[in-house]
Amino acid sequence: MKKLFALTAGAVLLFSLTACSPREPSEQQSQSQQEQSQQEQVTIARGTYNEDRTVYTNDSTGMRIELPEGWYACTDDEVAAALMPSVTGGELAEWGEEEFKREKVIPDTIILDPNTNNYLLIQYENLAAENATDITDELYMENIKSQLDKSEYDYTYEEIDNLTLSGKNYEALKGITNMYGRTVEKLMMYARHGDYMICMIYTSFDGSGTDRILDCFK
Repeated sequence: MKKLFALTAGAVLLFSLTACSPREPSEQQSQSQQEQSQQEQVTIARGTYNEDRTVYTNDSTGMRIELPEGWYACTDDEVAAALMPSVTGGELAEWGEEEFKREKVIPDTIILDPNTNNYLLIQYENLAAENATDITDELYMENIKSQLDKSEYDYTYEEIDNLTLSGKNYEALKGITNMYGRTVEKLMMYARHGDYMICMIYTSFDGSGTDRILDCFK
């Protein structure tokens, strides 16, 4: 678990603090997003696993992931300890509509390759709780870059176009850096879902790149 804490440290901040930066969306985009929010009344929920924890499904987002062979789906206790130490796994498992409306960040799951430490983290940012429902996708991406640039590592960036996962379109940004003499890639993916932002980070430590995890979305 200590290794899991180290791997995911700062991952929540990449997304949850993006709404803190100044933003100046266009009046047209702000009005459009407000109307979308009012019309859709979209809800969010945490996903579930099948009995042997090899398939992740989230009916609220339409997401389905088939875990690569040998990968591990973290328990609620592990997810809470790594991403939100103020709650227990049991409490996180009981979260419902009230918590999803109140909390700024909702942790969902962490999928981990125990052999390489590569991992996929899924969480949701509550834009309404952040007073940031009017933030543009462009500024959201710029703020992700800003958070990475505050780290001790130097990143180069690659924007990825036309990324579709489980039938939903995502904005995506790949950050590449060097850690301990090896190339590390972070693929940050996000998509609006009503007043929430679906946020995912895939981190590859072993030089295998990011294609393998993308192929797991069904």
